[in-house]
Amino acid sequence: MTECRMNYEALSKSFYEQQGELRQAKEEIKFLDHQIQMLERRNTRQARHLEKIYKLIRNKEWDKLTALYMDTKQDYEEII
Repeated sequence: MTECRMNYEALSKSFYEQQGELRQAKEEIKFLDHQIQMLERRNTRQARHLEKIYKLIRNKEWDKLTALYMDTKQDYEEII
């Protein structure tokens, strides 16, 4: 086998290995992007919930605050 052919085969092998690594990296990036989106949605929901609580406390709407607490508690119990 000629030196040129051996170099070509080595380069080809290296290229295909790098292509595999690139595909794997792209899949990992896609997975992490999805995780980030899920966390951002959860944070948005939590922020809205805290905003509701703040408004109820600021306006001293204790009955509504208690009702919100009971609804939230029931939601968490259903999840568990």
